[in-house]
Amino acid sequence: MTLSNAHSNLRSAVLVALMLAALVAAGSGVVQRLVPGWQPLYLVTACFLIGLEAGIVHYVARSQRLTFTELMRYLAPEIFIMAVVMRIIASLGFADAPLAESLTRWLYDPLAVFDAAFGAHMLTGLLTGALAHLAMRDLSTLAPLPRAPGDEERRLEALVAADRSLALERIGSRFMMGGGVLLLALAGEAVNTNVSGGSPRPLAPLSI
Repeated sequence: MTLSNAHSNLRSAVLVALMLAALVAAGSGVVQRLVPGWQPLYLVTACFLIGLEAGIVHYVARSQRLTFTELMRYLAPEIFIMAVVMRIIASLGFADAPLAESLTRWLYDPLAVFDAAFGAHMLTGLLTGALAHLAMRDLSTLAPLPRAPGDEERRLEALVAADRSLALERIGSRFMMGGGVLLLALAGEAVNTNVSGGSPRPLAPLSI
């Protein structure tokens, strides 16, 4: 792939990561209402980095034509590092106890690592990575084709026309679903559950 293609893929990865992190940020307002005291900025930042990393991994796998086994070897340490980071930020987000105390407790009771907060953070991270991969796949399908002479170019364009159409449909569907999730999250945060018919509650700065 050319240098211009690499720059284009990097810009796409950054854009996808920003969109996914923004969606997590909007949804965090509802969680904050249900779990007072939770600090979502750690998770939003981690999801941006996960989305960016997933986009770069997709680009590397595509450019190097990695097999599924090779890709899994590439992803295994990435997922392990993500699990460690999610465990740490899950504790920092709640701050029930100093991190040093939590590390000591996990040393003597390893199963204590796997609590509900870690599970929710890990699930969010995995979902962010999967969505980033799917978005990068469709954007790669829509990328301009290399020029080919005459009839060969027309045959190549005919072969990818259907794939591009399906990619556009998938992108449009995800935009609609993301917009629906965004509206539901903001509505859930703004609705006043304390007073029937009361004025909407203000949105958190991070949600905005």
